[in-house]
Amino acid sequence: MYPRVPEADWRFEVAKEESSFSPFLVLFVQVLSTYVAFQLSYFAFETRIEVGGFAIPATLAPIITIATLLALCSQWTDDLCAYQEFIPFGLFFQCSSDSLADFFLNHWFAFLAFLAQAWVSHHIWTRRTLRLAKQELVFDMPFYDSLVIEQSLLLNRRMDDEAEEVSNGLREQLRARSRIVGCATMWHETRGEMQELLRSVLRMDKDSQGRGRSGEDAYTWEMHVFFDDAFLSGGDSLNSYVAQLVALLEEEGLTLEKRLSTPYGGQLVWALPQGTELVVHLKDKEKIRVKKRWSQCMYFLYFLGSNVVDKLEQIEGGEVEGILSESELLKLRNTYMLALDGDVTFSPDSVLKLVDLMRRDEGVGATCGRVHPEGSGFLSSYQKFEYAVGHWLQKTTEQVLGNVLCSPGCFSLFRLAALVENQPASHHSRLTPAVVEYNTPSTLPLHCIQYDQGEDRWLCTLLIERGWRVEYCAVSDSATAVPETFSEFYNQRRRWTPSTIANLIEILRWWRPLLAQGSISLLHLVYQLLMLAGTAIGPGSIFILLVGGLQLCLGITYWASFMVNLVPMVSFILVCLLASPRHQITCAKSLSLIYGLAMIAIMFTLIFDIFGACPWAPSTVSFELTVVTFLLVGVLHPAEAPYLVHGIVYYLTIPCMYMLLPIYCVFNLDDVSWGTRDTAKKASSSDSPIAMLKSIFSAGEEVQKLEEAIVRELGELKQVIETHKSVETQNSVGDMTDGPTKTGAAWARNLGGEAEELGQDDKKLWTIVTEEHLKPIIRTREESEEMEEGLKALKTEIFLLFLFLNAAWAFGIFLMQLSSLESSAFTLDWILCEVPPTPIVYLPLNSTAPPVEVQYDSLDPINFVFIVFFLIVLMIQVVGMLFHRVKTVGHIIATTDIFYKGRPHHTAETFHSLDISMVDGRPAVSVTNPMTIEQTET
Repeated sequence: MYPRVPEADWRFEVAKEESSFSPFLVLFVQVLSTYVAFQLSYFAFETRIEVGGFAIPATLAPIITIATLLALCSQWTDDLCAYQEFIPFGLFFQCSSDSLADFFLNHWFAFLAFLAQAWVSHHIWTRRTLRLAKQELVFDMPFYDSLVIEQSLLLNRRMDDEAEEVSNGLREQLRARSRIVGCATMWHETRGEMQELLRSVLRMDKDSQGRGRSGEDAYTWEMHVFFDDAFLSGGDSLNSYVAQLVALLEEEGLTLEKRLSTPYGGQLVWALPQGTELVVHLKDKEKIRVKKRWSQCMYFLYFLGSNVVDKLEQIEGGEVEGILSESELLKLRNTYMLALDGDVTFSPDSVLKLVDLMRRDEGVGATCGRVHPEGSGFLSSYQKFEYAVGHWLQKTTEQVLGNVLCSPGCFSLFRLAALVENQPASHHSRLTPAVVEYNTPSTLPLHCIQYDQGEDRWLCTLLIERGWRVEYCAVSDSATAVPETFSEFYNQRRRWTPSTIANLIEILRWWRPLLAQGSISLLHLVYQLLMLAGTAIGPGSIFILLVGGLQLCLGITYWASFMVNLVPMVSFILVCLLASPRHQITCAKSLSLIYGLAMIAIMFTLIFDIFGACPWAPSTVSFELTVVTFLLVGVLHPAEAPYLVHGIVYYLTIPCMYMLLPIYCVFNLDDVSWGTRDTAKKASSSDSPIAMLKSIFSAGEEVQKLEEAIVRELGELKQVIETHKSVETQNSVGDMTDGPTKTGAAWARNLGGEAEELGQDDKKLWTIVTEEHLKPIIRTREESEEMEEGLKALKTEIFLLFLFLNAAWAFGIFLMQLSSLESSAFTLDWILCEVPPTPIVYLPLNSTAPPVEVQYDSLDPINFVFIVFFLIVLMIQVVGMLFHRVKTVGHIIATTDIFYKGRPHHTAETFHSLDISMVDGRPAVSVTNPMTIEQTET
């Protein structure tokens, strides 16, 4: 019924019903905000700021919310359209205009309920959270009520008496004093590298005593050095590298206390200033296996003890608990093996940050930190940026997605129990212990690549398969020496690259059980598949990139650019197929220089295009987004932002490292030698340009190597003669004094004393380890030839598949590119760049101009591949890095003295204690803890 107003002109209009998504938006905001509130609450407990970060805001949130709503209601009552712009009219609730005081007078029961809630949850005001505590030690239930988030979190907070029964004695493990055992492997380290390691060991010795016998950071420290091939021929004399280490310890004021004869060679024992023993294990290659993997097996078995070693073959899955007592199990779970290289530098604080991650979660089997490469030269600059990007993006992404696949052997912490136990949730619970599998000799050609060439990655693969997690700690810093010469670098990556791919394929092969047990996630699998695909077709992709880049900067046809790039590529493949590795590296050096110049031309062409008609052209968008991404990463890592400067070198070497290097690795797959530190480093004069040219093009390099070998052998022979003279002199002195003739190892007498015998328990254990587990592998001539033939056959299969994949990929993309130019096939409109319309020269009389159709630039196949594939991987890494940064900030806050009296304050990811100086003509690094340890002068 309408009002009877005669002067009104009424008409009917049909209202169109419109759907509203506002309720779903409100629901989304509610779900997202409460999830963020839950995570931030756990973050407050994890970082030990629970009073200011949880108790105060969670308690006062209802009162603040009510006061805010009453203020909004008061304004809404005065003006119904006050919030119409951002809150739809129908969504605003019905409310009164009461003040805050009137509201509590009218709803006094709500105030009493608030006081009751504060009384029931009064335990949240007592700070007692463990540093980096697991979620199960903070909340009773792993979920929350989204509708009443504050009350849910307050009442879900655990009390002290309830936290005692959590996670199979995890709290007892956290309260126990950690045992950290440093185990460094040495072979042919330089004097400066040994000196830096020793100074790091001395800092750990001082720090371990300074922290006392109780507290979260208290720990015991032991240090062992395992010296490969320490004896000269005959076993009567030690090599020059051992003598160098002994001399360095004497310079530090340390006296050699014991010389022990062992079943595997010998031991040298020093007492450090604070009481820690430094034990140097001298390995005789005729008595025990040499190389890094066997040194690690050696100290793993030794510290497991005879009780476990005797029963290793019987241990399967969780059956360790039936063999060992609870105290022995707790000791294994609270013993951490710090794997070190002989050239690494670290600080006590970096070690304790790794321990923090393992103590908070008993499911973590290994942790690694941020490794800083140290060295000088062009290749060192490349590796500084490569290591930075690898840690900033790749390791953080793997950490967020499920598991870090490689904990580098130069500086990593392993839980001793993880080597003999399998996690109960593991679908591989019946697998043999990781240490048994890790101690398996290589019997197949693939084993030589997967097991021996990258032992650290294979050990992590074994731990992940058995249900353990490997984590990355971004605030634990260390420094290590990296290759500075082209040949040493290529030989290092010739070992690393095939092992990385082999172990990645091993992980992907067992994806079903690993996915079921939670070791990896589905997104982690997708990410690793993309990385594997990118590695497999990397050379072909870089080849196509160079084809497009040269066509763009030189203005030639695609066919001409294709042939210009094809000639050097085919030449390098022929050199790798027919020539020796030395000539292959020489060819790679020359091509790297040429490709570096080409990359400079391409870079300037892309920069000029950015300032052209369209700054977002398809040819430049990948370059722009990559630069922006790295700048963003640098902003989030302010202490390490200077590493971005080395990105220029990284860019120039992309063809060398991602096209030539994979080809070199594939064609030398049958070479399983170590390849680095095989000979002493040359004098500094060899680094001059003339010497470098001579080393590249001189035909007498073999003669030079032979000369160096002869000089080295003569030096060792001289040392043997001096040793025998010393023994004869001592014997003659004994005869002259009519005393008993001294007997024992000649190498010990050469060090000024006699070799003592090991204790019965240690001698028994070392005899078992040496004879039953690490006896030298002696292959017959037929077995050696069979292994060599198998490696050659494997190389042939892989390089044929490798060449086919890359050739098919590159040629297919190239043909698609040609087709897109001729018929606009395989192209898409790039809406970010409009093509300027063609100007109209004239118009017929009495006619109008036709409408101008908007045209866009085309996205050709080359740009499409790189934008889609490369940028998808990059975006996954950036998101993973952002999530990891939040955890890193939590770790920093939890281990600083800002909120509690604990560990000295350290800035986020600042390797502030690195002092760079020169030792023996190369950079040396000194790490100190300025809050607890005196500055060490280098």
